[in-house]
Amino acid sequence: MTGIVDIAIIGGGIGGMCAAIQLKKLGKNVSLIEIKDTLKPIGAGITLNAATLRALKEIGVVQELFKVSGQFSQFDMYTSDGHKIAEAPIKPAIGAEDLAANSIGVMRTKFAEVLENKLRELGVNVILGTTVDKLENNKDSVKVLFTNGQKQQFDLVIGADGIHSKIRHLVFPELPESTFTHQGAWRIVVPKYFNNFSMLIGKTLKASFSPISDSQSYMCVLDRHESDDFIEQHLWPEKLSGLLAEFGSVVQEVKADIDQGKIKAEDILYRPLHTLLVEESWHKGRVVLLGDAVHSTTPHLASGAGLAIEGAILLSEELAKDQPLEDALNHYQERHFDRAKMVISVSTRLGEIEMSNGSPVEHRELATKAFEALTQPLKA
Repeated sequence: MTGIVDIAIIGGGIGGMCAAIQLKKLGKNVSLIEIKDTLKPIGAGITLNAATLRALKEIGVVQELFKVSGQFSQFDMYTSDGHKIAEAPIKPAIGAEDLAANSIGVMRTKFAEVLENKLRELGVNVILGTTVDKLENNKDSVKVLFTNGQKQQFDLVIGADGIHSKIRHLVFPELPESTFTHQGAWRIVVPKYFNNFSMLIGKTLKASFSPISDSQSYMCVLDRHESDDFIEQHLWPEKLSGLLAEFGSVVQEVKADIDQGKIKAEDILYRPLHTLLVEESWHKGRVVLLGDAVHSTTPHLASGAGLAIEGAILLSEELAKDQPLEDALNHYQERHFDRAKMVISVSTRLGEIEMSNGSPVEHRELATKAFEALTQPLKA
């Protein structure tokens, strides 16, 4: 596309970095702006499903990720006491059948490091410690005033700054905020108890384990919350220990480490779960939204990062075509919207079933159908 040369990406998360990589491959002058002084995020592990690995193959980093992750191609289910009751293969995504595994777990810091190495290798201009203060969205350009006082002009601004996106607030102040799902996620790095992605089914909760290396995994527990009230960090060990009481097996080892102070508050990560889906236009003029800024989901389908990466690929594909900018941005949304909506709606329903102790059959069938849909190619 002629005329779109200088691009600013606001937000150095997974989606922002992947967009920077893809657009730099097109020969664009890309500036990646991150408010923190590092591109390495706070967080425990993350599970990347088959569709996400296919997208990362397109980005060009999947083999590097295999070197710093735990790989698996099977899902195992256990009772709360650790007796296996079911197993199922994790199918590859169409176009990624050649990969060594169909899913991986990886520390978020290592994931970010792999992406950062790639974008710096390509020569992306990375600007840390600042973000957008004001935008002037004109017909032919976007004038940006940064919080460090500097001013710059771009042909396109991409808002990839998360669920609480400042770009969304600046450009689309009328849009609603995210919705609290009444679930929270507790994550913690523990020893590698299982070789595959494994889930223990308790009376009211599920505890999942995703391998992230040869020796470690991360455990995730989702629980119900009546309100989105702030939980002080020093209370996290007591809260998590209480949740784990209904499990036996290896979960009791984790609980014991918490109770004995071997696992401290700073080792635990708690986040309330919100969803967001912008059903109106994802762009206005020369500003467009990407990733959690426009579609944010829960971890039930391990697809939040995947949607952001796929969005980065679709946006760059449309910007590579010989078409007006308005058409490119419209086509990006048209190709991505239904997939994002499916992930968010199914994930939300899975959470509702869990909180109400609903039908395990409905839960399994919904998840299976969604994962099958995700293995299909992106919309052309």
